[in-house]
Amino acid sequence: MVSVETFGDLTGPTPAVGDCVRAERFIALFHGATELATATWTAAPGECGNAAITPYLAASVLSVATDTDPGTADTEPGASAESLESVLVKLNSVSVQTSNGGTGAFKIGDTDSGPYLSVAPFIYQYTSLTGTVLTSITGVFDEFDPNPPPDPPPKFYQLMPRSAADIVN
Repeated sequence: MVSVETFGDLTGPTPAVGDCVRAERFIALFHGATELATATWTAAPGECGNAAITPYLAASVLSVATDTDPGTADTEPGASAESLESVLVKLNSVSVQTSNGGTGAFKIGDTDSGPYLSVAPFIYQYTSLTGTVLTSITGVFDEFDPNPPPDPPPKFYQLMPRSAADIVN
């Protein structure tokens, strides 16, 4: 499963989660994220097969982290982060490191502190509570870098759950 981010006007009906589509246009970067600019969507039923979408099971938060060393200035992404951009990713048994009061992003980790992955509310907003251990969390793995970028530019990675079903307590 690959997530397709778009920029600009869309031509054709907006596909629903799980629809099989053919997307066309040119590839562009927006704040580090790979996108299709002014995409054209065409329904492609039958071209994707009938198998359910299986997320990639990441070994740990450390492997995909936004920041593997929060004590060092800037961000140090996990070793697998870049290769998983726009992929549906699942993490098991993670700790919520920050509360968000029901608004905005929060951090998860393999433990209550240390290396973390940001969880962004771009698709679905979750109310996090520090210290909660999630059985699993699934979402689209995304890169979003600051604008304008400092020198050298950091790479920020985030997980974007699609619905409440993606977060299991």
